[in-house]
Amino acid sequence: MAASLPSPTATHQTHPTPLIAAARPFLKWAGGKSRLLEQYQPFLPSVYDRYHEPFLGGGALFFHLAPQLHQQGKKAFLSDLNPELVNVYQCVRDRVTLLIEHRNSLLPSPRHVRDRLCCPCRPLHLPK
Repeated sequence: MAASLPSPTATHQTHPTPLIAAARPFLKWAGGKSRLLEQYQPFLPSVYDRYHEPFLGGGALFFHLAPQLHQQGKKAFLSDLNPELVNVYQCVRDRVTLLIEHRNSLLPSPRHVRDRLCCPCRPLHLPK
């Protein structure tokens, strides 16, 4: 998957380029770097033309750098060998509204939750 951040739009001097809010990883991933970002900061290059992430995982480093990349109009290329992980990121990038609707359809309704909390569970009867 190669996702690129949109370039900042040209604006008048009195209207600075809007910054995107810093996002955080939405997946927990083995080997995630969220807690190590401060330690990695001194080793990150200060000047580069584009960002390549070959092992995306939860994307902690990408999400950390995304506002800076966006502000400087730089592209990010995200990839991973796991096709299901790549699909998740593509769905978030391209069809987030549909993804949220689908997720909501899988969640129990408030009535279902209330009924489960108010009514004792029925015992499980197994055949002898």
